[in-house]
Amino acid sequence: MSAFLKKLFKPKWKSSNAITRKEYIATLNPSTEEDKNILLDLARNDSDNQVRRAAINKIDSISTLLNLYQEPSELIKPAVKDRLEGLAKSNALPIYELITDETLLTELIINSDNAEQYQGALLKLSPSTLETIAVSAKLSQLRLAAVERVVEEAHLASIEKQAKAKDKRVYQLAKSKLKEIKAHKKQQAEVKEKQESVIESLEAHAKSETVKLYGAKLTSLLDSWNDISDGADEALIRRFEISKQASLAKAAQLKQDQEQEALVKQQSLQQKNERDETLNILEQTAERFKQTPVESASELPALDAIIKTQETRWLEATRESTVEKSEQKQYQQLMGDLKHYLKSAQAFMSGKDQFTSPEAGDDQATPNRQTASHHEIRAFIDKVNWPDGFATPRELKSLRKFAGNIAEKKKQTIQVSDQQKSQIEEQITRLEQHLGNRALKQSSQGFKELNHLIHGLDKGLASNYAGRLQLLGKQLNELRDWHGYAVTPKQAELCEQAEKLIEQHLAPQVKADKIKALQDEWKKLGGSSDQKIWQRFKTACDTAYAPCRDYFDEQRTVKRNNIEKRKTICTQLSDFISQNDWDNTDWKAVEKINRVARDEWKECYPVEFKENKAVQKIFNELLAKMDQYLNDERSRNKALKQAIVEKTQALVTHEPLSEAIEQAKSLQSEWQKVGITLHKDDRALWKEYRAACDEIFKRRDAENESKQQAINEAIAQAEAICAEAEQASRDINENCDKTLSEFRQRFRGVSPLPKKELERLSQKLEQTLSDIASNQAKQRVAQEHSTWLGLNKKSKLIRDAAEKLQSGATLDSAALFAQELTPPQNEQISNIEQVLFDTWKIAISAVDINSEYATAEQAKSLCIQCEIAAEIDSPQEDQALRMQLQVNRLSEGLNQKDSSSKRDELEKYLSEWFQLCLIPAEVRTNLETRVDSVLAKVTA
Repeated sequence: MSAFLKKLFKPKWKSSNAITRKEYIATLNPSTEEDKNILLDLARNDSDNQVRRAAINKIDSISTLLNLYQEPSELIKPAVKDRLEGLAKSNALPIYELITDETLLTELIINSDNAEQYQGALLKLSPSTLETIAVSAKLSQLRLAAVERVVEEAHLASIEKQAKAKDKRVYQLAKSKLKEIKAHKKQQAEVKEKQESVIESLEAHAKSETVKLYGAKLTSLLDSWNDISDGADEALIRRFEISKQASLAKAAQLKQDQEQEALVKQQSLQQKNERDETLNILEQTAERFKQTPVESASELPALDAIIKTQETRWLEATRESTVEKSEQKQYQQLMGDLKHYLKSAQAFMSGKDQFTSPEAGDDQATPNRQTASHHEIRAFIDKVNWPDGFATPRELKSLRKFAGNIAEKKKQTIQVSDQQKSQIEEQITRLEQHLGNRALKQSSQGFKELNHLIHGLDKGLASNYAGRLQLLGKQLNELRDWHGYAVTPKQAELCEQAEKLIEQHLAPQVKADKIKALQDEWKKLGGSSDQKIWQRFKTACDTAYAPCRDYFDEQRTVKRNNIEKRKTICTQLSDFISQNDWDNTDWKAVEKINRVARDEWKECYPVEFKENKAVQKIFNELLAKMDQYLNDERSRNKALKQAIVEKTQALVTHEPLSEAIEQAKSLQSEWQKVGITLHKDDRALWKEYRAACDEIFKRRDAENESKQQAINEAIAQAEAICAEAEQASRDINENCDKTLSEFRQRFRGVSPLPKKELERLSQKLEQTLSDIASNQAKQRVAQEHSTWLGLNKKSKLIRDAAEKLQSGATLDSAALFAQELTPPQNEQISNIEQVLFDTWKIAISAVDINSEYATAEQAKSLCIQCEIAAEIDSPQEDQALRMQLQVNRLSEGLNQKDSSSKRDELEKYLSEWFQLCLIPAEVRTNLETRVDSVLAKVTA
């Protein structure tokens, strides 16, 4: 009751005591308009900073706080900012999520003392705002973070200019980002240039002739495009696709042609195998008969079948195929020898029975008969014409012995014809060359001369060349047919191709290769007897080749320059190897020199092979020396890393774990300090080292997981306490003070929490407990209001009853009055309630009621005293009395500034008012209405 009466004095929020104003703030409800206005008034105007901060901390409306922050006063902005941050934190939201005004948010960021709260806000700000923060923010961390978010070149340039003399770190960062942007633009320009270059090359490739490496070059161009195609514009992509499709079509056609060529080569290879097999069989057959003479005529059909079969086989194997001259000559020799042998054997077997061995004849024969026998034998031996080199049958040997003079004569004949045979062999060789070169004119003349020479021999010797002459004649006829139907049109086609090359814009090397290919084709055709077509072909080739001469001259110059560059590389490499301090050297630099030397060496290409041979040898020797130094260093470093791996593996089971982790980190530092190693060795050792480290840190993770589990349990326990407090805030009772203490004690008993979680949960709990205390205070005030209004009602009932009794009437509803005024049993009541009850008992007792009668002057004075204490104006007609009473108060020393005395005084006057049992009727209604106004102000 006393707390309620205290409010009737000067409001505590206007008290001169800052502590009183601050305590009063806790009882205010910012959701009501009056309390909200009080809080705003204190926040704006209170002279005490703590009071202003307490009032601001009581305000929970974001919009109200934001409006308050934007007011001109700089005194309240820090407290408003702290309150906004606190509300954001309690709602688990960053403060910038609560602010929609970018200008206000920018101001908060610029003046903030906590960079973490505004880091995320930078993501939603415009570039111009970021520029402002970068040059004006209070914290360096926010300035740098703002610069990090700026990507526009113009804003970065502005930041760089403004921060140059103010903030070195911001200036350097902006400058660095500008440099990166310029480098990126330059890189994009270079990429664009490379894209243009690749597409131009691809377009030229699509229009060029399909040479052997056409597909490989196309693949290289496509790979180059894939490496730089990112970011290409639509126009470039469209050009690329058009050229790509055209090139792919050409490449496909080239592939088809190559496959056809490969098929032809395969067929040619098969024919070659067939020819080789034919030659092998013929050679084996000839060798057999050279070793073993024919015994009977039954062996000859088999030989004849072999000859015919292999002859057919050879013709098939040489059809539409080019045959080496040596191969053709071997076949002709073997086939001619076997045919000669077959013919001689057939003649011998068919006529040998006509003769008997001379040893079995009659030695007493007549000379005529003997002469005739010799003549016949000599004729038979000449007819057989047994080939040299083949095994001679026994019977033929006997006949030759008998006709020895025939052999002698044959020998003389051979000696006589040696010169002719030499001429024939020489002519055959020349004829074979002409046929091989497909020179029709020379071949025809040569065959005519050969035929004349052979026919000039005797019949026996001429028969030896019959087979070869027949075969050469057949080849000459084939050459004539070929010239008639293939060579001449082909030569005309070659002329046309050579003439087309004159107009084609090709790379010099490509054009030269094409010219040489045409010349080779011309040679394979055997030339031409038509001088006019030959002159046409030669003129076209010379004209097409003319532009290539300058290129090849330049190429020779380039090759000479490349040789000189390579010599310079060798000199520099030799100087480095000889002058370098290999005991104290930068091995990574040596590796780089080694790599760069190889790359530069490759770039110095093309070169003349002969001139490069000696230089290449020197270069290889120098690289070998450098590689030896590098390999020795790599081996040493490999041993060091192996030792680190072994030490790390030993730490896997080392205790304590913290010591093992520290040593593992130290070994990581050692690992990084180790120099060069072979990539393969380094990867293998690193894998072992990383596996050992992982095992060590797995143990740490297991321990951390256990600790984290304990932390999670503590957080869950603290969250449960907060949840329980929130539930209690919805069910406030008289034990609330005890409950708040218990909540705090239980929270303090939770296991240690991480700092951030402790701050979050403790703030959450305190906010909830604060809400409980605030609601409890509101309930007490409401209870006091209700009690005070009830007392006022009861006092009016007593006066009504007293007036009835004074008038002599009886109380028909005395029981109802008694029930209304009688305090509950076993319940503690206030002093004034007890006074009212006692007054009631007096009113209904037999005591003279007039003794409790108050005059109008007394009642009016008491009412005015209540108005003075409640700081409410009195009516105009009572101003004189009010002034008199105030003067009396001053003289009595009652007008004190201590607000607690005024509240006691108001309670005293109200208590006296409620004790008035009888008030003159003419003033009662007016005075009760005025007292009701006092109560209305208190309970509003």
